[in-house]
Amino acid sequence: MARSAGSMVVILCAASAATAWAAGEFTDVAGELGVAVEASSDQGPGCGFADIDSDGDLDIYVVDGLGDPNRLFRQDGLRNFTEVSSSYGVGDTGWGKSATFADYDNDGDPDLLLTRLGGAITLYRNDGTTFVDVSASAGFAALGSAPYTGAAWADFDNDGWLDVYITRYTAAANRLMRNLGNGTFQDVASSAGVANATGYGFQPIWFDYDNDRDQDLYISNDIFGTPNALYRNEGNGSFTDVSAASGTGIDMSAMGIAVADFDNNGFLDFYVANIATGNVFLTNNGDGTFTERAAELGIEVGDVCWGVDFFDYDHDGWVDLYVNVASDQYIDEPPADDLQSRFVPSDGEGPDLAARGDAFENKLYRNIGGTSFADVSTGSGVENPGRSFCSAVADYDSDGDLDIYITNWYEFGFDLPTALFENNHVPRGGSSQDWLRMQLIGTISNRDGVGARVFLEGPTGWQMREKQIGTSYLGSSDPFLHFGTGGATVIPQVFVLWPSGLSEVYEDVPCGQVLLLVEGDGVPASAPEDVPPAVRGSAVRVFPNPTLGAASIRLRMAAEEGTVSIVDPRGRIVRSLRVTGVPGVEAALDWDGRDASGQELAAGRYFVVSSSGTERSAGSLTIVR
Repeated sequence: MARSAGSMVVILCAASAATAWAAGEFTDVAGELGVAVEASSDQGPGCGFADIDSDGDLDIYVVDGLGDPNRLFRQDGLRNFTEVSSSYGVGDTGWGKSATFADYDNDGDPDLLLTRLGGAITLYRNDGTTFVDVSASAGFAALGSAPYTGAAWADFDNDGWLDVYITRYTAAANRLMRNLGNGTFQDVASSAGVANATGYGFQPIWFDYDNDRDQDLYISNDIFGTPNALYRNEGNGSFTDVSAASGTGIDMSAMGIAVADFDNNGFLDFYVANIATGNVFLTNNGDGTFTERAAELGIEVGDVCWGVDFFDYDHDGWVDLYVNVASDQYIDEPPADDLQSRFVPSDGEGPDLAARGDAFENKLYRNIGGTSFADVSTGSGVENPGRSFCSAVADYDSDGDLDIYITNWYEFGFDLPTALFENNHVPRGGSSQDWLRMQLIGTISNRDGVGARVFLEGPTGWQMREKQIGTSYLGSSDPFLHFGTGGATVIPQVFVLWPSGLSEVYEDVPCGQVLLLVEGDGVPASAPEDVPPAVRGSAVRVFPNPTLGAASIRLRMAAEEGTVSIVDPRGRIVRSLRVTGVPGVEAALDWDGRDASGQELAAGRYFVVSSSGTERSAGSLTIVR
């Protein structure tokens, strides 16, 4: 039985730093805050952060085991939590696995997708004061009951609506649920070429590994199935399996995945958890291939690991690594047809202790300038000797540094409940200016801005973060992007690449604040010259801008034919034009300032979105009357 144990808008601004901090020290405050849960779900219970009630602070959702309700802790004022799962309608008692929050209907609040290892998938729509189960009307109930595990969200087809990929822990097709934009989803995994039907999947992750401005897919598979898989997004609704060619198709007992640009070179790398044979770290070579470097960099671990996260805990401008360690061994036989019998013996007394192994402490590795990692676990406060599975990272107390929530397997009296590690880099009641947090709001892109990239120019060079939902293992981390600024108090340039293709720049940004970045509110710009060449793109250019109506639209063609769409601030296409040209050469298109019916457009801000071949880019224009 589980028990509770454009314009840049400043949302939060820190006062001047006046208090010293103890870098690298964390304190478990779960018991103090009433958010500790004795969660009994084997193979890990998920957890996640989201602002469910749009009151400006983060709430916490914790998945529990079969027969025990999941827990939703609503934060009402700084660090004051109340358990509200029943009143919000999300106290599910099934064999829950992942919990991911995503605004699938673009209405401005986070919705919840819950997977179960022995049941159906549930999609909850956030109605502001409660969650409504829309699984049947949205198309998820039709998928039936199965051992579903991880989930990750992205707008893989760049239509402005978030889609979700869901893994299954069985030799059967995974699910790619395409959002049709009308509240319903369609499974297109097979037609898109990403069914991965022979891998016992644990966790998917979306990320743009080849910097071509669309989301690619990586899947971690257990050793009982086929190797891990990397699928390159072709930009036309289909994917190509590049696992072998890229060097990422590793045959291992893969669990959690963490993605980040660890060496600040403009290419995303990723880390995959494994059993005692060792975790792997695949560093991006920038040519479509990866090199495995975990042992070389000292982050192999060598125990059974699950959740993994990259985050800059000490604000030095380099992403560090946190690893959840469950034990020194795990079940080494193929899964039974009845998954529950694999973990619960016939006497019903709980999982076999011999199958769980001895617990080990979790690991914290500090990134040393993008060249190596140092094990700083001992004394950090995040070791936690429980059998840890899932972790989610977020600034739960809005003080500017990142905290960690973890779930443990709780079955016997010597097990440990979940934990919330409060980061003391910014001490309680103190402040600092060596950080920036950014909330992204898409307007022509998906509202969550998933797939957007933000580049920050700091003392360590250009840092990059890509917005993702559904990382680590079974969890949802901070909906904001977080940067440590390496001691800088003003950032010369912040450059944003939106999924729509729009690129914008913000200059002379003060640190120690949370910024609201709304697509279309920044200054349209191509990438600064000193951004890593791999991430440079060219925005659509409009002359004159502002305009009284008519304008010349210039864009670089990727194919002989393409389209240019004029999009209003609500994301509606008001005019679509064909354009022809020479691939690789800039083309010009004259537009008369009118919509599809021949009416002059009203004064205001509009977007210009171009599409040719597999490339998509965007710019903005302002009409004055």
